[in-house]
Amino acid sequence: LTDYHPTVVGTFTLLICFTAPLLFWLCTIVCIGRACLSDREGFFSGALVVASVLHSTIRSGCMLCFCIVTVAMKDHLFVWSVFAPKLLYE
Repeated sequence: LTDYHPTVVGTFTLLICFTAPLLFWLCTIVCIGRACLSDREGFFSGALVVASVLHSTIRSGCMLCFCIVTVAMKDHLFVWSVFAPKLLYE
């Protein structure tokens, strides 16, 4: 690498940070859309419940990991500038 391009770096950073959540939500929308098209009654509400519980579980797992890292590294200099704001934003 000979040059620094902020737009390229910013684009790659956005892709790395938001690809997994976007993929998760797109898959959820596709699954719920298929549930809407199915003929079975009550399947749509069940799909919404499953998607909500799955999303809550994933978010809770992330919060738990951030809490553990913050507590384990409480004496480290960068915890309060990196992990603590992330914990507050979650």
